[in-house]
Amino acid sequence: MTDAIRVLFPVGMLGGGFPPETVARGIELGADIIAVDGGSTDSGPHYLGTATAKTASAAVERDLRVLVPAAHDAGIPLVVGSCGTSGCDAGVDWVYDIVEGLCTELGITRKVTRIYAEQDPRTSCSCSPRAGSTRSAPPTS
Repeated sequence: MTDAIRVLFPVGMLGGGFPPETVARGIELGADIIAVDGGSTDSGPHYLGTATAKTASAAVERDLRVLVPAAHDAGIPLVVGSCGTSGCDAGVDWVYDIVEGLCTELGITRKVTRIYAEQDPRTSCSCSPRAGSTRSAPPTS
C-alpha cells in the first residue's frame, strides 16, 4: 500500500475567492499538492464555444496571488485544471500568462507546464444520431 497524498482544494473554481488563511492551514496540515479547477461550473456551451472565461482576470489573479507563492514556499506543486472555464488552449495560455506575470513580479522561479487537450475539429469524430460515429479524414492540403 502506498502513502496517502494530501490534496488541498482551496476553492471550487479558480476566481471564486477564498480566505488565504485556509491555504496556510492546509499546508500546515501537510498538503502534498494544491489543486484548483478553473472551470467547475456547468456554464453551458457559450464559454466552450467562444473560448471565453467565465471568471474575470482580476479574480483569477487574486486567487493565484495566494496560491503561487504558497505552493512555492511549501515546495509543493500547484495544478490548475480546466483553465479559462473550458480548458481550451487559449484558456491554458491565459492562466499561464497570469502565473508567469505573478512569478516575475514576486521573484519566483518555478517550472510551469502547460497541457493542451483541445481537439482539432478537422480530425475529430463527426457524430450524428442518424449516421452513427464516423472518423473524418485529415485535411489533404
